[in-house]
Amino acid sequence: MQLALLLAVFILVLLQKLTPLPRIWSYLEMFYLFFAAVGLTWVGNQLVRRSLNYPATEKALTTVILLTVLLIFANVTLSTFSKKAITDRTVKPEQLAAEYLANHITPQDTVVSIAPVDMRTAYYLKINNVPYDVFYQRDNPVEIQNAIVLVRKTENYDTPQKVLDFFKLTNNLNMELAKVVFEYGPLQVYSIPAK
Repeated sequence: MQLALLLAVFILVLLQKLTPLPRIWSYLEMFYLFFAAVGLTWVGNQLVRRSLNYPATEKALTTVILLTVLLIFANVTLSTFSKKAITDRTVKPEQLAAEYLANHITPQDTVVSIAPVDMRTAYYLKINNVPYDVFYQRDNPVEIQNAIVLVRKTENYDTPQKVLDFFKLTNNLNMELAKVVFEYGPLQVYSIPAK
């Protein structure tokens, strides 16, 4: 059965031309947990038969192993589909930052960000009717009156200084007056005025 399941996934990936994402394999988790339980039960039975010759002990060991595997599976399933886990997966920090920016951005503000944060935020800003023109573009530089710097702590450019150094804008802005105006999860939005 294990080979049939793997073969089925392989065929589906080839036919649908998908990248094998974790969700493609997730339905197999239950089957492999049961296969693991059967294997553990078999090993436990072999050990019990060699050391003790009691059928009741063998049944108790089998029951304990199966219940343990079922409890682990139930815990994983419940934590995966809990309301908090689903909320955390569906709301991106860039979405909330874009909603904040859409309500607070002024004509003097220029958004400075590095990929992939800039594209994600631009997408959500476009949904909120804010054009891509608010972003600083290296090939079309503009004079910045107030920089809105988006920083993601999980990326390489995890400080406003690094983002501004990337665009060679550090000397034009007053870093001493930088302040966090929005923060959600790993994303921070700084407001930094010009010198």
